[in-house]
Amino acid sequence: LVEKMKEHEKPILVLIDDVDRLDDDELFSLFKLIRNTADFPYLCYLLAADKESLTKNISNKGIVDPDLYMRKFFNLELTFPPEDNELNIILSKCIKNMLRRYGVDDKTASDYTTSINKLESLNDVFSTPRDIFRYINLASFSLDVIKEHGNLEEVNKLDVLLITLIQFISPAWYKVLRDRNDKLLSYNSSNGRFTIKQKKEKAFYTKYMSDLHNRILDKKADKLDNEISLDDIVEEVKAVPINAMKGIIMNLFGSN
Repeated sequence: LVEKMKEHEKPILVLIDDVDRLDDDELFSLFKLIRNTADFPYLCYLLAADKESLTKNISNKGIVDPDLYMRKFFNLELTFPPEDNELNIILSKCIKNMLRRYGVDDKTASDYTTSINKLESLNDVFSTPRDIFRYINLASFSLDVIKEHGNLEEVNKLDVLLITLIQFISPAWYKVLRDRNDKLLSYNSSNGRFTIKQKKEKAFYTKYMSDLHNRILDKKADKLDNEISLDDIVEEVKAVPINAMKGIIMNLFGSN
């Protein structure tokens, strides 16, 4: 086979996508395959992956220096700038297409997408088109449930999109708002709005957010620390985009 490949004298490019979706063992098997088993003349591999995920997977296998380890396999690394504007276009298009199925006109849908795209740090939430598709599927499911119960015309579709976005970003915060919103929100019967309780506004985001849901259900969070500022949101939960979450919460439940 090696001799035949030499006779070919033309490069063969093998494209492998979504490498970062492999688990630790699968990733190492792929690396070994490329280096030891399928290392033939004129055969080149192009792997597309998120480097941060690869680094994490390699570290999980006890490799102290993941960058040095990867240099044993890759001769060239190309880092592409994020297509933030393209992601916003995809998000807007997907939301509009989805909302048409629920009787929302294009003008209103455009207003909704504009409101969502204005959220700060939204690109921390949607880093790939796959993230957008997952969010759209979740929002579609929420609207289907509402429609099934005959309440589709009564709800504000933008509110549904924002609440679903909370669920997408942090299921823990979504459960708090769903199950024990009385600890954090107050209801104004005159305008039908929920707003953050004035005394709880500064404490709405707390340093123990990672287990806030359990604390509230256990009635251990009756007295939240009012001295904690909004900037302290999820300090211990690095995976949650702080500014995006704040923007959604204040959009939905802010006093203004």
